[in-house]
Amino acid sequence: MEIKHYITVDGKTIRIKDRLAAGIIALFIGAIGMHKFYTGKIAWGVVYFIFCWTGLTFIIALIEAILYFFMTDEEFDSKYNA
Repeated sequence: MEIKHYITVDGKTIRIKDRLAAGIIALFIGAIGMHKFYTGKIAWGVVYFIFCWTGLTFIIALIEAILYFFMTDEEFDSKYNA
């Protein structure tokens, strides 16, 4: 199985986001929004970072990590790599 980290579309190189990487990032440093930055949701990443002191973002990031782990690659690709 070949793992590609980049694809080329119309001469532009585009980075592919990985479902497992997003899940691991959400699990370990998701409370400060790093998984949101990774998946391209910059505004949500900033919101998580601002409210990380509340602890609520840790719970939400934990739930999102679980969702990433149980999401199929096709679902993740259609949502974050489209």
